[in-house]
Amino acid sequence: MHASSETPPAAARPAAGDGTGPAPAAAARAVLEDPPTAQPATVAEATVLLPANLHARPAGALARTAASFTSGIRVEYAGRSVSPTGILAVMGLGATKGTSVTVRAEGEDAAEAVAALARVLAEAQ
Repeated sequence: MHASSETPPAAARPAAGDGTGPAPAAAARAVLEDPPTAQPATVAEATVLLPANLHARPAGALARTAASFTSGIRVEYAGRSVSPTGILAVMGLGATKGTSVTVRAEGEDAAEAVAALARVLAEAQ
């Protein structure tokens, strides 16, 4: 007996897409399609005239509010910038009644974050 050089019957040949043969054309096309484009991040800013000193109670309210957003948020006063999620950092700014504090945010919910934090600062007691 000797080996035959004939092509094996269809049942003996591997099926396309089973990992042993070439990938189906549809799968190859899926790889070539353009990926979805990312939306640019929103940047927002607001400046608030403080009605009271930025002490523990408003700093805590600011931290709780800031934690509910995904955007990167910063509070700026007198050339310093801190994350509003840190109560001690916010208090360390030393912002007092009648001074202006700027809130900046960048991300998907930046406008909402700035509006919410500006409201907290404007209502500080």
